[in-house]
Amino acid sequence: MAATSDEVLVEGDIDIVASEPELIGEVTTSSADPDTNPDAEPASCGGATLVARYDDRPTIIGSSFSTTSKVTTDFQYQRGAESSLGYATSFTGKSGTFKNAGTRAVSSSSGTDYDTKKGAHKTIYKKYQDYGKFRYCFMSPGTLPVIQYQVAPIGVPNGSYTATATSTPTASYCVPYANASVYIERTKAQYWSSGVTLEGLIGMNLSAQTGWSSQTKLYIKRTSGTSFRLCGTNNEPEQTNSGRLIAKS
Repeated sequence: MAATSDEVLVEGDIDIVASEPELIGEVTTSSADPDTNPDAEPASCGGATLVARYDDRPTIIGSSFSTTSKVTTDFQYQRGAESSLGYATSFTGKSGTFKNAGTRAVSSSSGTDYDTKKGAHKTIYKKYQDYGKFRYCFMSPGTLPVIQYQVAPIGVPNGSYTATATSTPTASYCVPYANASVYIERTKAQYWSSGVTLEGLIGMNLSAQTGWSSQTKLYIKRTSGTSFRLCGTNNEPEQTNSGRLIAKS
């Protein structure tokens, strides 16, 4: 279910109307979280401690664009679909000090049926993802403890909703489809440098990428007797790193 918001995220050459969920999951913290307790010290050194939860963070899993009335588009995110989501680290754990540190894979435990889009549209497909802030303490014999904080995904994606991009990206790598519809279900795609909304909590958003696969598909069906072109922003469709895909006349 889509919610509405006036907030806009800028992603490359696309302005995304960021539909925040109507009910953001509870943000919980512990006494070890430096954002709420600057004097927090670890009770002991070793292992990881969850010091805060950031539940139901809006997370982009895909997009579809069309500037033609000749197609209908279905985005499918099925059980087992895998996304790579960013995580960040900091030595102080305070908002504004985190830096990108890599990605973690999450897999969907259930399928999501998004509404079919007819004709022209510019749709961002989203789910919610829980994140946690962890405090790690490392210490070798004869050394002082080293504290590091990490904000990373926990659990699996949940829920679903869509947002609307305020513009359609420029795409010039085109392939004509004159006599057939097309399934896009292979190669990596859908990279979003600000795909997970966390900026208000840790001072930055994190990346999200979902690859086309048998669990994540884009089905573009032509109207009988018509043809269309499918264009990528970085490369031709079904090729390595095709980027955003736009159906055109």
